[in-house]
Amino acid sequence: MARDIIEQGLRSEYPKGWSDRHEEYQVITDIRTKPLRRVKPDFFEAMYLFQEKKYKEAFTYSKKVLKGIEEVYKVSPNNKYLNMFFNSHHRQLAVLFQQQNKYLNQLVEFDSKHRETYRKYMRD
Repeated sequence: MARDIIEQGLRSEYPKGWSDRHEEYQVITDIRTKPLRRVKPDFFEAMYLFQEKKYKEAFTYSKKVLKGIEEVYKVSPNNKYLNMFFNSHHRQLAVLFQQQNKYLNQLVEFDSKHRETYRKYMRD
């Protein structure tokens, strides 16, 4: 559906900006980002469970999310969609993995831009 709208925009008498939207669509729907798209609902479920103080269940979902991140990172470490996800959610990821140095160190590896945020939540 989104692709159809973009194609209509590209063919319309006002095509300006539609090529940028097409490029963004290609980045987001790229097969390499599928693991992250697949676990993104798990991220929001983890956040909900954490807020409900169901920490064990939240941690289970969080580990699934980290696995999806890792899959994308392995094939495309500088993936734009992955970077967008980190820019939007690095603080929440740090909270979900607080005092879990093993997982926080993985996040530092995958998202060095926000390493200080992850390090704040590490156990001494």
